[in-house]
Amino acid sequence: MTCVGRDKAGLRGYDERPAGTGRQAPGLEADPMTIPASRIPAVLRTARLTALAVAALLGGCTAFDSPDTYNRHRLSDITLPRGEASGSDVFYFDVTLTAEFPEGSATAEAERMRWLDEWLVQRNMCLAGREVVGKRRFDELEDNPAHRDLRYEVRCRSGAPANAP
Repeated sequence: MTCVGRDKAGLRGYDERPAGTGRQAPGLEADPMTIPASRIPAVLRTARLTALAVAALLGGCTAFDSPDTYNRHRLSDITLPRGEASGSDVFYFDVTLTAEFPEGSATAEAERMRWLDEWLVQRNMCLAGREVVGKRRFDELEDNPAHRDLRYEVRCRSGAPANAP
């Protein structure tokens, strides 16, 4: 005798025929929790591929080498002026304020200036140094696609162009 599935009440039923002779006993449905032996390699292969994909996705989170780099990318960016202001030697450093990096904190301000310096090194800008010309909150109607809170106006010190070749 062989177990062939469950009846509608959920009870296992048995067929009187020897195993492998074909049909299920009348009134029995296949057990949805049973994987046929012929499909086990495919199921294991799918499970392995899924685990590999999850590992790769989680590994992508380590692309940032530290939480500081993550915060810099998440909370700040450099914006070059467009239109009439594009000929100016001033560019913008835009930041988002959070509870971790509030507006009135000297520690948060020092961290933001460190982010600015890291952006400049990464973009090969202001090789002779930089100076912050102004700092202000964004106006409500101002172009602000990243929804940042503060805008620093920054100028490269003389001897270094804002956009290095």
